[in-house]
Amino acid sequence: MIKPATALILILCVTSLSCRKRDPVLFEIPFRLNFEIPAGLNPFERHYFRIANVSTNIETLREQFNVAPDHVLRIRPASAIFSSLLQDIDFEFIQEIGISVYQGLNQDEASDVFLTDFIPVNAGRNVNILPFEDDVADVMNVKNINFLVSIRLRAPTPVFISSNIDVKFIAE
Repeated sequence: MIKPATALILILCVTSLSCRKRDPVLFEIPFRLNFEIPAGLNPFERHYFRIANVSTNIETLREQFNVAPDHVLRIRPASAIFSSLLQDIDFEFIQEIGISVYQGLNQDEASDVFLTDFIPVNAGRNVNILPFEDDVADVMNVKNINFLVSIRLRAPTPVFISSNIDVKFIAE
């Protein structure tokens, strides 16, 4: 039988070793991705929306927050909120939303950065998309980036939906 004092010491050791201290946040990199979801999309297919040549403003942000050009950044996804703009539409027909980033024309080399693989039926007009913990500085530390939004449906889209996703990355 383990004594309570020994158990407490073991728990403290495990928690202190498993908690990784984060680097300080140097700045945020915000994006607003606008796109339209057509009406009547097939629920048996995954649908992709490409948003190309989005400026990262990385050089301006480095300058604004006094981060030296030779400072190696760690850039990771922080938050993403998917919303309908004009309509009072609930997203009960959407089952999954993912976001990837890539450079150039090759979507096959995209890095997954956000994913919510089960959206509840009562999700409402705004859906939080969960971030991955990966460092994507090798893809994001450029002037322009491409986003690929993928959507899987549980029912056909009822109308054309003007949408946006407010995305934030953090640089450490």
